[in-house]
Amino acid sequence: MSNCNSNKEKDIQNLRDAGCDETIIQHYLQAMEAGNQEEAVNLLEHHRNQLLEQFHRCSNCIDCLDFFMLHFGSGR
Repeated sequence: MSNCNSNKEKDIQNLRDAGCDETIIQHYLQAMEAGNQEEAVNLLEHHRNQLLEQFHRCSNCIDCLDFFMLHFGSGR
């Protein structure tokens, strides 16, 4: 039983480390406990897609800043 709790605690920490909020974590755990692995994976895929969109937005901002820094660095 303690090994099961230990694995659950590790899963929760891993989900937190991945940026999942408590709502996502609880839905994930409920889906897994109900044996609905497909729903659990869908939750994680949705969260991953949100993180990827955020990454791309930040990447575009960095590209714009790099352009301006290069432009100003050339003696504008």
